Amino acid sequence: MDLELHTASPASANFQKEKEELEWLLHSPEISRSASFVRFLSFICNKYFEGAANEIREYSIAVDALGRKESSFDSHVDPIVRVTARALRKRLCEIYERDGKSRSLHVVLPLGHYVPRFVRQPDPPAEPDLPGPDARAEEMQTSAAAIFTRANDRTIWRAASILLAMSGVFLAGLFLGQSTGESSQ
Repeated sequence: MDLELHTASPASANFQKEKEELEWLLHSPEISRSASFVRFLSFICNKYFEGAANEIREYSIAVDALGRKESSFDSHVDPIVRVTARALRKRLCEIYERDGKSRSLHVVLPLGHYVPRFVRQPDPPAEPDLPGPDARAEEMQTSAAAIFTRANDRTIWRAASILLAMSGVFLAGLFLGQSTGESSQ
């Protein structure tokens, strides 16, 4: 589904990176499978690019992007814009947590608003030198051994505590038995 981005005039800001990010999102499977997500996101971003962010309102999204009838749309009765915005916010978060994690620019739909934000992400830190597979395997074995040793230590301490408690009960019973045996004679 190819969507063309339109700008109001050549004098407006370039928004090249923002438009590229929008295109990437619109072609992502998570967004492209939903016609309402594509129309909603395209509408609000294009208005933003045109410098007409003040025209991004619930009513205009419902009528111009989601196909509601101008004469009968009532946002108090039909929550389509709020419902779609909530689902789109969730989907954007999922996309940027997985496939888009390393993207330098994220499209954000702030809670309670319909004007998109394009948030630049900090450059990821350089990857540290990681140990080779042999070192990692050794580290895992060492960790596993430590866990096993701690588990065995706990088991031994539990068993020793139980034996000690049982010995105490046995000795108490023995002494009580002897003291009652002496008094009965």
